[in-house]
Amino acid sequence: MYQYSLSYVKKLFSDAIKDSQKSDEIDERIEILIKSITKSIYNNICRGLFENHKMIYSFLICTSIEKNKGEIDLPAWNFLLRGAGMYDSENQPENPLPKFLKDEAWNLAYAFEQQYDDKLEGFCNSFLNKASSWETYINSDDPTEARIPCGFNDELDSFEKLIILKIFRPESLGFAFSKFISEKLSPYYSESPPSTMEGLYADSDKITPVIFVLSQGADPTNQLIKFAEFKNNIDNFKYISLGQGQDSIASSLIEQGKKNGNWVLLQNCHLFKSWMLTLENIVS
Repeated sequence: MYQYSLSYVKKLFSDAIKDSQKSDEIDERIEILIKSITKSIYNNICRGLFENHKMIYSFLICTSIEKNKGEIDLPAWNFLLRGAGMYDSENQPENPLPKFLKDEAWNLAYAFEQQYDDKLEGFCNSFLNKASSWETYINSDDPTEARIPCGFNDELDSFEKLIILKIFRPESLGFAFSKFISEKLSPYYSESPPSTMEGLYADSDKITPVIFVLSQGADPTNQLIKFAEFKNNIDNFKYISLGQGQDSIASSLIEQGKKNGNWVLLQNCHLFKSWMLTLENIVS
């Protein structure tokens, strides 16, 4: 669904380095660059994502950093993404909490204990021995804040606790992801970054056009006009609604813009799909 060119990412990378705070201390400079590059790429990529995909993207950034630091191992990652997978089920007993656990979740719990028996010794047996404690946890109003019973809360790290939620309360994972991102990366990455004309302008240049992918009824034209006025550039702001027969006018406006530094807005590009390849060639 989403595609980003290498040249675009290289530009974001270079701009983040250029605009970041300078320091003569190597370690401090590296830390500044990491934060600057991460934030720049996050902000720019999020502009082109659907709202319900932004948290997933933040979570992927956060977990990629944690994996590279060695804080998340591959088995735990696979458990969260894929469930139990392949495991030894020869001695697996019947589901002890069928009222609360689907068989798929019970399989994950059993495989999870097998993989991390040093931390989770007696985990599955506790479902029977301490059933009331687990029922209290499962029925808690906010399982992302509730303590995992039977002493396992202190044995597991933040990521492993997400797997516990996947087992017992998978519908709460979205909230848990947000809290994990805030804890491990920054609260900034758990919220949608603001998207403003000023920010778009700062991240664009004469060879990097801004493309607005709009929902039905949305129109940024008035915002662009106000921003052109704010930048004292309204006299150089040209716009045209595309359609059959408008190709020569649009090409002329772009050519004038190249010579004079005008801003050119092409509206309703979806109405003139046959001209988009020509426009791509012009931009290239």
